[in-house]
Amino acid sequence: SRRGGEARPRLALPNALPQEQRSVKRYLIGSCSMFDAESPYARLLGREMTDFLMEQHVMGDFLGVFIAPDGRLIEPYAPSMTVSHVPSTDLRELAKRDDTIVLLTASGRHKARLIRAVIEAGVCNSVITDLDTACSVVGLEQQKDSDDIVAHAPDGCDVLV
Repeated sequence: SRRGGEARPRLALPNALPQEQRSVKRYLIGSCSMFDAESPYARLLGREMTDFLMEQHVMGDFLGVFIAPDGRLIEPYAPSMTVSHVPSTDLRELAKRDDTIVLLTASGRHKARLIRAVIEAGVCNSVITDLDTACSVVGLEQQKDSDDIVAHAPDGCDVLV
């Protein structure tokens, strides 16, 4: 649809069905954030784990699951640690279910690679973001002096404009 002359892309993720076609029983909602060794989150994790995550070159995390630029999901938690996160294996299974929405909420073009990695890892089945971030995530480019949009979506994602 168009509002104010601006095309509004909608990202349809794998296994996602329109709301009227599913009987949703569970919602998992989380944001993703870029990982910074100087952040309060890194201080909470401690120097040893932060150093490990930096050695792994993690970009950021989604619901406590860290993501490396090559798509690896890293969960560096020891059994003795008290952590509040859903393991990536469980997130993948939940994201495949028609009765569960695993929602990623994030914005900012600087998070586009991280958001795309979360989608490609299959640990979410719905995304809420702003137009600029969505365009960056799926490779949409507004053509100069035109209302046309060119899409370069990740494998497994459909883009509806």
